[in-house]
Amino acid sequence: MVQRSPNSHEIKTRAFPFVARLRREEPFRAADAAEWQGAADRIAGGPDRWYAHAGWKHDYGFKLIGFATQAQADEMLGVHSKTVRNYIVAGKLKLNGCGQIPIEAVDKIRSVA
Repeated sequence: MVQRSPNSHEIKTRAFPFVARLRREEPFRAADAAEWQGAADRIAGGPDRWYAHAGWKHDYGFKLIGFATQAQADEMLGVHSKTVRNYIVAGKLKLNGCGQIPIEAVDKIRSVA
């Protein structure tokens, strides 16, 4: 039986399950990349504590940055974690079976605000 090599993307997404989904109206430039990398380093405490990755079709035009905690992702998005909890309690956001908030629900809230 051949042993498969570890999937580094899967390992990183398990280590950093909370995602900040950043969007720019114009294409990302080098200055934008430097800005969000600096912010992610500051929030997570170093470059080895966050993970930027590409998403699926519905993530086109976004930068996805994985963090270890929900608080880090909330800070990157500029939203207080109590606001997210209040949305969940009020029924505006619902958690899926894994305890995470579907991205479509977050986008719906952001488009209304």
